[in-house]
Amino acid sequence: MRSDDPHRPEPPDRDPAEAGAPRPRAEAPGADPDPHAVPAWLIGRWRLLRAESPLEFAPEVCMEFRAGGRLLYSFAVGERSQVESLVYQVEGNVMRTDNPSAPHVVETHFHHGEAGVLVFDFSGARAWFVKEE
Repeated sequence: MRSDDPHRPEPPDRDPAEAGAPRPRAEAPGADPDPHAVPAWLIGRWRLLRAESPLEFAPEVCMEFRAGGRLLYSFAVGERSQVESLVYQVEGNVMRTDNPSAPHVVETHFHHGEAGVLVFDFSGARAWFVKEE
């Protein structure tokens, strides 16, 4: 709508539905990296090396981090291997995992430790994983 007041600036032409919508951030060369990006070193299969008490992992735990936020979590059940399909998201040094078939989000800190191990910190109790080649 045009104003008859010549001193009043014209509002930009905008769809009213967009009035409160966040604007997409322009990505410029040299811009900060995406905080949700998965570090390249994380992609692959990781086997549990050891865990501090009180963590109780099932025997032969492995986590296979895949692109697109897919995670295969496997462990031994008797003589068989059980595999759970999970999803994950990374934000900085925090990983959120969830099981779409029985939703329950778990959030933990992680980092790439000495000798290339993957270290999870579950509120003070740590677990170390080694990458399988």
